[in-house]
Amino acid sequence: MFNKIQKMAVSKDAVRVYTFENIDVEKPPSLLVRYAGEGNTPYINAILAYGRKQVSKGKVLIDEAHLDKNRRQDRELYPKYVIVGWEEPMVTDEGRPATDADIPDFIAALPVDMMDRLRAYCSNPENYRGGTEAAV
Repeated sequence: MFNKIQKMAVSKDAVRVYTFENIDVEKPPSLLVRYAGEGNTPYINAILAYGRKQVSKGKVLIDEAHLDKNRRQDRELYPKYVIVGWEEPMVTDEGRPATDADIPDFIAALPVDMMDRLRAYCSNPENYRGGTEAAV
């Protein structure tokens, strides 16, 4: 009866290209990214495990420091569960194209606003509905 709506679910295999247009280089770096939401079971399980640990410690204070902890947590989790690889690698300070092994360092180096833009993109299911899949 509502098959059209059910077909709008974000595929767990959906991968998109996220380009850092605001990095001032000749070729802005691009990452292949998965949805950072309930369709991405490994990512969600890691988030829930962290949350359970905080609750068991009695640390459920929601404040500015909590936001920073969430961002730091995503800096660790995104390279493992959200980022698939480079579409257009960043050129490192040494002048070589970054490899997948460099992604955690790249994510760690992002200023807060750039990390927040990446997180906003990856957590928005509309970015993963329909459209063309990135080649992985």
